Amino acid sequence: MTCTQQIIRRHLTAVGATLAACCLALPLHAQDLADLPLEDLLRVEVSTASRFTQDAREAASQVQLITAEDIARHGWRTLGEALASLPGFYLSDDRAYQYLGARGFLIPGDYSTRFLLLLDGQRLNDNVFEQAQFGFSLPVDLSLVERIEVIPGPGSALYGANALFGVINVITRQSVASDSRRVAATVTSDGWRELNATVRRRFGEDGPTLTASLGAGVKGARDLTVPGAGNGSPSSEVARGLDRSELARGYLSLSQSGVSLAAWFGQREVHPPSALYGSLFGDRRLQLRDHQHGVSVSLERDVGRDLQFSGRLAVQGLSYRGIYPFDDLAGSSYLNRDDMRGEWWSADSRFLYTGLAGHKLVYGLDLQQDLQARLRNADLPAGSTPAFRAEQRSWRAGAYLQDEWLLARDWRLSTGLRYDYYGIGLDRVSPRLGLVWAASPTTTIKLVAGEAFRLPSAYERLYAAGSYLPNLSLRPEQIRTTELIAEQAVGTDQLVGVSLYQYRVQRLIEQVGVNNDTEVQFRNAAGTVRSSGVELSWKAARLGAGSMVASLALNQTTDESGARLANSPRWMAKLRATHPLPDPRWQLAAELDAIGPRAIDAASGSQSISAQWWVNATLMAKDLLPGVQARLRILNLFDRDLLMPVGEAASPLLPFYGRTFQLMLSHEF
Repeated sequence: MTCTQQIIRRHLTAVGATLAACCLALPLHAQDLADLPLEDLLRVEVSTASRFTQDAREAASQVQLITAEDIARHGWRTLGEALASLPGFYLSDDRAYQYLGARGFLIPGDYSTRFLLLLDGQRLNDNVFEQAQFGFSLPVDLSLVERIEVIPGPGSALYGANALFGVINVITRQSVASDSRRVAATVTSDGWRELNATVRRRFGEDGPTLTASLGAGVKGARDLTVPGAGNGSPSSEVARGLDRSELARGYLSLSQSGVSLAAWFGQREVHPPSALYGSLFGDRRLQLRDHQHGVSVSLERDVGRDLQFSGRLAVQGLSYRGIYPFDDLAGSSYLNRDDMRGEWWSADSRFLYTGLAGHKLVYGLDLQQDLQARLRNADLPAGSTPAFRAEQRSWRAGAYLQDEWLLARDWRLSTGLRYDYYGIGLDRVSPRLGLVWAASPTTTIKLVAGEAFRLPSAYERLYAAGSYLPNLSLRPEQIRTTELIAEQAVGTDQLVGVSLYQYRVQRLIEQVGVNNDTEVQFRNAAGTVRSSGVELSWKAARLGAGSMVASLALNQTTDESGARLANSPRWMAKLRATHPLPDPRWQLAAELDAIGPRAIDAASGSQSISAQWWVNATLMAKDLLPGVQARLRILNLFDRDLLMPVGEAASPLLPFYGRTFQLMLSHEF
């Protein structure tokens, strides 16, 4: 490092420390830009927890909420970044996809299949990998999001498969006060360039509301050093001219009087530097392409004085293609092409009956039918690896019933039961029980117990390309949980929360080496995986004119032998703070994240990562000119050397992003 670089680095560190200190201790004399007053913190309305709108305090589960204002203040650009701000959640990024973990579970090779992802209530997990998309592969730009409702823990009693560790509902804005048009441009110091345009229009006072959005982005090629990759020499550890990608996505919605039409698409091409799935490190021919689309029509009506109906019909599709360069062990190389294509339609109906005094009954039925679920793999041109092709067209049907019973003025009992049947000959019953006690106007205590499941995906059951072996005898994963939740208001503008939980997971599906590790196969783990922990949170809705959210999560997650799971940190600490500057048009936000040590499994044996911490800072300015907003975000403000555990890459540890500047300019008119 040159003398000039050292001086610049010292100045940036000093500026970063000043920004962080200002965010945490700035004199508070600007206008109020805080999150929510106390009464709103206690009485936020949500719809995901029970499939009807209710006070979050009454929901028989823990509820986490991310608002549009949170997204704007902190500059989060992906759903994964936003979710990683919540207690107990953490992220993995192999520079192709982002994967989400929670409460000590982020299993290498998992495609975030243990979370159920919804878009305005519509299931987005695909029908081949059962994957939830949390990175730029999500087809909706976060500027369209009104809020994100997160229900940690099991949700199968209402939603069926995949809802082991949480249900995540991304809710877009459905109403507008006036017509508007917005253009936003984003540039980053690591080569990303993005442009988004959105139009919102309301046709008459009682007419339909239209939202239309298009976005495109490109990230230029760059070099990245990956320690441990290559043949061991420093020069061979540099992936040159990679880490590049292209993105296009669009969203359209039209809604009026309980009828909504939504359509979306997203398409990416990525050239990651991580040499995924044993491919040649540093080879620019590595290419991943994915595309997804969907159309959904929904209806909500009061069909009687005490009966409300909602229904939805959707058609969706997703495709994936990977081109992987491999060594042929004869001094040359070849390309392998991996293809996946899934298409399916789904329908669901839900009734809410309130005619029985003290009860809210929810019952419904949902269906899904595969139109296509295809897996293919072949060498280019045809080589020694046999071509592989498999297809699994299946269907599922689920029926559920939930009763929320007001036992007494301050006591609520929620009971739920769901039955799911799958065309591959598997079925599951998922119960849930929740007791809510409003001990005082400022104290709420909840006790929740339930079960959830995840069906083995078509990929896990059928994939048999290269060194992979299929496993048609895979059984569903099952989780049993118990959780105690308490929330207490402190003073007039603070809320303290604590959650104690215990998980027991049976038949956990994991990728293991077989036949002396020459081949791999998905298998159900023997015995029970246990996780117990506590999550503490503190929300200060108003610290003068600013706000602050802090959390600490502790957990112990072990397999049947008592060994800790891979990539399972014992603790995580997070701090989010926002403060307006003296000029009320300017606002500063900071994020401090710390994650405890963890071990990972690698080909050379177990490796460990020490505790890591980093700070992100965002400076936002509104109305510098009429309708103009600017946002400067500095990711990894102090340029910490961070490592990210990933699965099936050239190195089990990828370098996390160094100090990165992100500038966004938008104009709304």
